[in-house]
Amino acid sequence: MANYITEAFYGVRDQEQFVDGIARALNTLQPDGIFVADNLITWNRNMGFLQDEKFVSAVNDNSPDIQEQSLIWRLHTLCWAARQCSRLDGDFVEAGVYKGFTVKVICDYLGFNSLERDYYLYDVFCHSPEMKHHALSAHGDHLYAQVCERFKDYPRVKVVQGLVPESFAKGVPEKIAFMHIDMNNADAEVAVLERFYERLVPGGMIVFDDYGWLWYQAQQHAEDAWLNRHQGERILELPTGQGLLVKL
Repeated sequence: MANYITEAFYGVRDQEQFVDGIARALNTLQPDGIFVADNLITWNRNMGFLQDEKFVSAVNDNSPDIQEQSLIWRLHTLCWAARQCSRLDGDFVEAGVYKGFTVKVICDYLGFNSLERDYYLYDVFCHSPEMKHHALSAHGDHLYAQVCERFKDYPRVKVVQGLVPESFAKGVPEKIAFMHIDMNNADAEVAVLERFYERLVPGGMIVFDDYGWLWYQAQQHAEDAWLNRHQGERILELPTGQGLLVKL
């Protein structure tokens, strides 16, 4: 039975000591199927995605750092949703790209060049004090070029730099089959819904990266309120911290 344990947790001062304590506590139960990563602790789970060689290769071939390794259950959710949506008519969208790791894993897993559709990536790629998102280590003037280089073998991946919704003037899809929203900002994420929800085809999916995380409650409240006003549909909160919506 597969176990998956990393030292990548958020809001923990001593990662190694914390994970060691969790491992010792679980060992008293002698469980199988342990997952300890990304602020998610489970046991007695199949974790069949770890037996999916194509998926595991798509992750490992992109040289993940320890934080990216910890995202594997979130990545599984995204790859599953993207694969399901690849059967629908419409393009793919990523709002909040950062280094492009997530999109690259999806593209490699699906063989995106064979799908005959576009993948729109929206991000500022840099940071300044007036921007309403927190700076991450890779943000800077160089990041946009690095992301473009990362997708040089995927000609239909369109990397769009700028703030939303202003950057939408540079190009938007007519129909959307799959969308991943990870912007760490409630106003920006609602702006994406305002522009793109009607373009999401029936059966299309949105994965919200921040929806279930306690320190991103503003996104959950704002997105629930927007859907209640406009559509009445509900987002499913997942144990990974993500939210999943399937358009009816």
